[in-house]
Amino acid sequence: MGVKEIEKKIMDIIKEINEEIEIDESTLLLEEEVLDSVSMLYLVTELENEYKIQIPLDAVTEDNFKNIDSIVKYVFSLI
Repeated sequence: MGVKEIEKKIMDIIKEINEEIEIDESTLLLEEEVLDSVSMLYLVTELENEYKIQIPLDAVTEDNFKNIDSIVKYVFSLI
């Protein structure tokens, strides 16, 4: 499982949340209000299920979930 595969999965999950949003790896997900608290929890749950990982609530920070790149790095570090 590579970085590009994780990146695609994250983008797919975000597209499930909002089909009409256009994002790339550097889109600021929280600042640009792509994700809110409910959609963030959905994303975390989907990532935990997909990759059989645990994401502690205190790790759901702007540093770890700022954009697709930061989420990929964080998820990859847990796998």
